[in-house]
Amino acid sequence: MATHTFAVSGLTCPTCLALVLERVRSVAGVGAVGADLVHGKPSRMIVRTTAAVDVFALRAAVEDAGFPLITPATHEHPTRPVPSAVDASWFTADGDAPVA
Repeated sequence: MATHTFAVSGLTCPTCLALVLERVRSVAGVGAVGADLVHGKPSRMIVRTTAAVDVFALRAAVEDAGFPLITPATHEHPTRPVPSAVDASWFTADGDAPVA
């Protein structure tokens, strides 16, 4: 049995949450599923599996209920530009050697 965490966007009421959980439970290999209802942010959904589960089937089940599934990889990356990790003061005026 494995545990996987996803996020579901747009859940605003217990009825919507119940519909999503019902659809996900119907996917082959899903043993248990639970979710937190969070207003204004994606809701965390935890899926425990009893066998290998097709992630595309999970996505289809959630989307069939009318909500987008956010995979962990896309959920944790910022959508705004990230500042450079290089500090210009580390280099000399000619840009070749780090300043000690």
